[in-house]
Amino acid sequence: MNRKFTSAVVWRVASMLSGVLSGMLQIKILPHFMDIERFNVLNGAQTLLIYLPYLDLGYRTALNRRLLAGTSDENRLLLIRFGQALYLRIAGVLLPAVLLLVGLYSLLPSVQRAHQSVGFFLALGFAGTLSMLVSAQINLLVGLGEQRRVFQLNALASWANLIFVWGALRLQFELWSIPISMTIVAILQGGTAWLLCQRTVPGFRLLHSVAPTEFRRLFSELWPEAVACFRSQIAILLLFTGDTLLAANLGTGVVAAQSGGRYGGAARIFAQVRNLLQAGSEAVWPLIAKHQKSDASHESAAVLALSKWLLCVNAWLYGGVMGALIVVLAPFAEWWTRNETSSWAPEQTLVLLMSLRFLITGISSPAAYYLIGAGRFGTLARGCERELAMGVILSLILGPRYHGIGVAASFLAATVCATLTPLFWAWARSVHLKPAEWYLKIVARAVVSCGASTTFTWWSVQLWPRGWGTLPAAAMGCAVAAAVGLVWIYRREPSSEASFLGRFRRLGNL
Repeated sequence: MNRKFTSAVVWRVASMLSGVLSGMLQIKILPHFMDIERFNVLNGAQTLLIYLPYLDLGYRTALNRRLLAGTSDENRLLLIRFGQALYLRIAGVLLPAVLLLVGLYSLLPSVQRAHQSVGFFLALGFAGTLSMLVSAQINLLVGLGEQRRVFQLNALASWANLIFVWGALRLQFELWSIPISMTIVAILQGGTAWLLCQRTVPGFRLLHSVAPTEFRRLFSELWPEAVACFRSQIAILLLFTGDTLLAANLGTGVVAAQSGGRYGGAARIFAQVRNLLQAGSEAVWPLIAKHQKSDASHESAAVLALSKWLLCVNAWLYGGVMGALIVVLAPFAEWWTRNETSSWAPEQTLVLLMSLRFLITGISSPAAYYLIGAGRFGTLARGCERELAMGVILSLILGPRYHGIGVAASFLAATVCATLTPLFWAWARSVHLKPAEWYLKIVARAVVSCGASTTFTWWSVQLWPRGWGTLPAAAMGCAVAAAVGLVWIYRREPSSEASFLGRFRRLGNL
């Protein structure tokens, strides 16, 4: 288990580093080819499409959990064929729905300001739908026990997308560079995933058919779990896209458009960092799904210990990184996104609000992924739905007057109310632990780490010039937070639970 988890985490980190670096380079390139109002339009449309892979009715996750839990070879092949047949049907429904959605988006007043044709948005919708179907094919590899292949393909896609976008922009395709790149990358990823599935499952075909009676039986059998998963996916989708769309469209005039563009740019950076930091949490849920039925086994106990340890590690990681971002993100963005006339730097207040929100969601992610691995989708969905509803209501009140800052404050308040405590309580009760004790453990670590990082990053910023100097300053803050964490581990001897860490058992005290 330890070797598989380590391999998955290493490749996940490599994938996310590729995403972060290529994403940051794209943010560096775009200001030289378009103004912030056009970026606001593009970012809103891409925000809608980036999360389309989650809108698979929840069946891919439900199928992967069933495959990971173990079944006969005959039933395994039947589940795979069912998944292929299902996604062919989903494509027929999803494509016109997405085209309608992006068509309506093109009619928004803030979008029409960019003077972009409806054809562009329809091409973007087609590329997004194709990417969604390819993502479903790639994620089948998780159920086949090849999780690291998924991360390898994602790393390939990150760099390929950057290369194609840059090349198309140089050829003066302007905004059309994005759908062109998305389509080419989807074809490359999909073809590679198909070959990998063929190698793993003899007789695998892209277009499988299933007898109508078998299809209906499996569809009904998986429906309760898939719907609960789908609810959580929809809520998460809207949580991390709805705020950007609200920030871009609440209020009128150039001020609102520029505020939305800066909010979208900052949200992209935070999303990249969050994806990188939750590598361990994402890698562990297949292990939970695989071993949850054997509660008395050594493997299952190790997975639970790993989940508890990840909560503590995430508190240190997110505290350190978000503490550094509070100080350096605004001056870094001022330097990184500057073109001949201006930059896309967000306001310092916006950075502070978004940092605190992502700190809360970040330290809770291992608990959320444990609930996913255990099939507790309904619990996760209810928390996300409450958070979304509160965030939207407050944004409609504050957004028209305070623009992006009002939206950020609204979603931070919603996150505090819906995520800061309920997820910990649900996770702790599901594994028979004391919720209050674990809640205080995690929050204390996050506060110590964030405080140390913020303090030393601010001090370091005074030593280096603004611009490139924000990078060593942020590194200094994160390093100090890590050093405090390493000192923390020597406060007592590690427990026997930390055996899964091998010779580094003392890290169990984190």
